[in-house]
This record gives sequence, C-alpha cells and structure tokens, in this order.
Amino acid sequence: MPRTSRAGNGDAIAIVGGLGVLLSELMQDIRGAMDAIDGLDDRTRSASFIPLQRNISRGERFADEFLAYGERQHLVTEDIDIGSWLQAFATLLRSMLDRAFEIHVDVSQHCPHCLADPRALEHALLHLVFHGRGSMPGGGRLGLSANRVRLANGNSGVSISVSCSSAAGPTEPLQSGLDDPSTARMLGLGSARGFARQTGGSLKALSVSCGTSMTPLLPKVPSG
Repeated sequence: MPRTSRAGNGDAIAIVGGLGVLLSELMQDIRGAMDAIDGLDDRTRSASFIPLQRNISRGERFADEFLAYGERQHLVTEDIDIGSWLQAFATLLRSMLDRAFEIHVDVSQHCPHCLADPRALEHALLHLVFHGRGSMPGGGRLGLSANRVRLANGNSGVSISVSCSSAAGPTEPLQSGLDDPSTARMLGLGSARGFARQTGGSLKALSVSCGTSMTPLLPKVPSG
C-alpha cells in the first residue's frame, strides 16, 4: 500500500488514496467483463447487465471519494470566474433543496478568478452544503461567499465559504470530522479537503454559535 509523509493524518490519507487506486482498477476490470457480456444473446445479456451496471456505478462513486480524500484525483484545472460560477451553483442548489433553505451569494468586488477543476469543485462544495444541511433539520440560511486571501505558502488565493446557520447550531466538532473517513458523511468532508489540498490550497472548518462555516482556499489564476 502506498505511503506518503504528510503531517497529522498522513498515513490515513495514503491508505485511503491507495484504496481509491485499487477500487478504480477493479472498476476497469469489471468494465472489461461487461464488454464480454455484450457478446451474449439479448436475453442473457439483459439479465446480467443491469445489476452489474448498478454496482459499477456505485463502485466508481466510492473510488472517486477515496481518490479525493487521498489527494490522488485526476484534476484538469481551469480559469474559473468564481462570481459567475457561484451564482450558477446557487441556482443548482435552489433546484435541489426545499424552500426552508435561504441561499445567499456574496462575492467581494475584487475577488480574483481561481484555478481549479470545475467538476471537482462542484463535487466538493456539494459535500460541504449537504454536511451543513445536516445541522439544519428545520431549514436555515445557506451562504456562499468568495474573497481574496493569502494562502499558507504566501501566494494569493481565493476563499470560497459555505456557511450554514440555524437556531439549532452545530451538532458536531467539524475539524475532527475532517480526519475521520469512517462514515460516508465524514468521507465527503475529507474528500473536499483532499480536493482543496491537491489543488494547492486547504480547507478550513469552524463550528460557530449559530451553525457551521467551511472554507476551501484555492490558488488564484496567475497574472499575465
């Protein structure tokens, strides 16, 4: 199993990343078997194909989560106008969440474009939104904001905050949850952090008096 020297939970990250690689390879082998099934007669193929396809899709989703947590995703970074991107993301959320959730977008006037894989960014933010939704069973305010920040390496970056607030308040210590891949919910948070770190940034998670705030910090698009 591959190992890397990372601070804190480095061994867990390496192990989960290795699991992601193995699971991804397994899915490729199964798809090869599906090609063989394709050569069978229609009736036999139909009976074999449907449950196999369902399990492959589930396996691929888990592989993606493991690879993200282990910071081993295949990322294709692009120049993202985060203001326009967050507005479109908010529209997507309004179609997915019920009206008990108020969605607000706030992007600072001088916020630069960020450098990230848009598909992986959407996947990571969805994890943060759905984790926050768990602390708001009766609904609440969901805020999406972006600002210019200074990254730990001294370079300029972009912070993208997902804040959730309700009268109930937070239900668990978020930072410890980031290091625990034992449940699907915690694996989702860990994969969001893995995406941010692999992109060249980090993920900050805070429990506040009225809810939660989770902020991926991503590099900005280089000048020139």
